Amino acid sequence: MGQIGSYIRRKEDSPKQSENNDSRRRIVRPRENNLSSFGIHELLSSRIPDAFLVHETKSSKYVDEDGDVANEFYLEENEGSHRILRKTTRNIRPQRAERYLIPRLHPDVPIVIIQIEK
Repeated sequence: MGQIGSYIRRKEDSPKQSENNDSRRRIVRPRENNLSSFGIHELLSSRIPDAFLVHETKSSKYVDEDGDVANEFYLEENEGSHRILRKTTRNIRPQRAERYLIPRLHPDVPIVIIQIEK
């Protein structure tokens, strides 16, 4: 509570900080994308056959006639003096398959991933 107001008040009360803004520059280091630096695509394609990888999945979302996307759609109906939400399945269609950014292992892959020796 009051965090933004306190920050603005502190900034106005101390003009020395704003004058020395050039001397206190932030060090910004470029952040590499973990996927590209690690090379997960090359690793998966070189070590695991493509038949064991899943590249896309069926979406759990639906699209209505207006183009809205959601997991479920409800209609608001008046019953007497109060309103009720009822789940609808009319005029909605499943969204197309979603593509994974990183391929996943198929759940039925017959490969030992980690072997612990005792």
